[in-house]
Amino acid sequence: DGDTAKASIDLGPQITIHDDGPAISNIQDAIMPNVNNTDVHGTWQPVFGADGPSSTSAIGIAMGTAPAGVTYTVTDTSTHTQSGDEIYSVTVNGGATPYMFYEYVHYDASAQTAEMFAYANQTDAQNASGQNEFFTLSMNASGTYDFHLVSNSLQSTETFDFTKLKSGTGDWLKFVGSAPTFGNGNDPSSGYDLLIDGFTTSKTDPNAAQNTVHVNANGIGLGNGNLDTGSTLMFKFAAAQTGVSFGIGKANNATTEHFLVTLKDASGTVIATENITLPDGQALIVDAAHWGQPAGSVVTGNFAPFYEVDVANVANAAGDDPKINITGVSFNETAVVNSTTLTFTPTITDADGDKATSSTDLSVSLVGMHTGSGYQLSGTDDVFAASANGHDIFTATGTNNTVDFSNASGSVQVYLDGSHSNSGAASGDTLTGIENLIGSSHDGDVLVGDANANTLIAGSGQTTMTGGVGADTFVINAATWNSHGAIQDLITDYHSNESDSIDLSKVLDAAFGGGQTSSDALDSIKATSDGTETHISVTHNNTTYEVATLSGISSTINIVYDDAHHAASVPVTP
Repeated sequence: DGDTAKASIDLGPQITIHDDGPAISNIQDAIMPNVNNTDVHGTWQPVFGADGPSSTSAIGIAMGTAPAGVTYTVTDTSTHTQSGDEIYSVTVNGGATPYMFYEYVHYDASAQTAEMFAYANQTDAQNASGQNEFFTLSMNASGTYDFHLVSNSLQSTETFDFTKLKSGTGDWLKFVGSAPTFGNGNDPSSGYDLLIDGFTTSKTDPNAAQNTVHVNANGIGLGNGNLDTGSTLMFKFAAAQTGVSFGIGKANNATTEHFLVTLKDASGTVIATENITLPDGQALIVDAAHWGQPAGSVVTGNFAPFYEVDVANVANAAGDDPKINITGVSFNETAVVNSTTLTFTPTITDADGDKATSSTDLSVSLVGMHTGSGYQLSGTDDVFAASANGHDIFTATGTNNTVDFSNASGSVQVYLDGSHSNSGAASGDTLTGIENLIGSSHDGDVLVGDANANTLIAGSGQTTMTGGVGADTFVINAATWNSHGAIQDLITDYHSNESDSIDLSKVLDAAFGGGQTSSDALDSIKATSDGTETHISVTHNNTTYEVATLSGISSTINIVYDDAHHAASVPVTP
């Protein structure tokens, strides 16, 4: 209209712009029996804000702060899986049994899940082999996690100081646990954690009677208390090794120590060798980081896990020590880890790169000690994993405690209200202070709440759920959809006037692949009455399955439809 006048308003002091960055809260710790092949499912609360999660790396997991009295030593191994994930070694000290494992974290963008894989040895971690796993921990953007204890047999660091052993001699020396034993005759083929024998350039058979192992106050040697030039000490291990260190005593006023180190596999085949010169008295460390160091070392083959390491004194230059004292050895042996606690720090990243690190760690306690056939587990606002066959005692304080029966050997019938004795694979279980239940993978589960606001989570089998009074949440398992309607969970007391809700988020995730909206939910979920019962069905891509049945009739059903716990009201129609 031809106007040319201008005006401006300074809003700087009046407007503050906030970026609703991500945050993490309400991590539910886990307490579980230290039993192989045991799972526990817990909750945490990642909030990504309006930006939503990063499309490439929304969740990260790292080892957390070690519990009091325990230390974690986390070391970057500078190796990777075939997918490029960085591998770290973790040494745990301070408990009854020190142990070590190797872990890496992989993020699955399609599932919005980060998973930490922990292995007993580095080779299996590099190959992501699925063999010799310790545990897996998966954390999902939906706010759930799954910790799976695969096996509690791990590598434990063992150190022997030869100078402190009682003097002795024999054709060979073996260690079982911490107990040394000299023996004569041919080397044993098994029954040891560490076997030590030796040979010389003139007597190359370690079983030759003249090649005797000696231990005295100076250390261990062959034929005497020294490792003389031309002599080799052979160290055989029951478990594969990725790192062994030897203490070396300084002797004879020499300036250097000169070794030929040979690595062999379980069959005795040579893997690699290194010809190495070190300052006299310096420890000899045999691992990937030190292999071929320092400059001037001559190496054949490539370093790899080994079952035998031969250490030969090859002194041949001025200053080389012709009489070396090996004072000690440190190596890894297989050990069963009893009770231990692992902590993890989750991080999240939103779509514009903002990051948040949890101020509290996720703690997973593996409980090895118990009385009788069951386990006695206690805590506050935790998730407890029930053992396979019942007779457990769960004692909890707080308002958000869960018992997870996913490891049960059969169906479970659990009554938080005490109206019946717990039965099935929960026979003999005692639950005190528990608000929430997770069912088993078997048909025939019965989960009954009490006067609290209970969350009852159906397992992958057919489940009957009764909430009792209070605002209860009934979580329907995705198996109801994935079974093509063959499984239908039964809810016996849905009451909209008590603010009960039915959580179909996992069912809709299975149907839609995640990301479903309120409109999707209202279009796909139907609640129909036959005059006696209400039937909940889900339709997607012209396929309809009934997933739950409600005893009685209600005019509307409150449905949780996504992982962010958004809800919609679905009317009941004839």
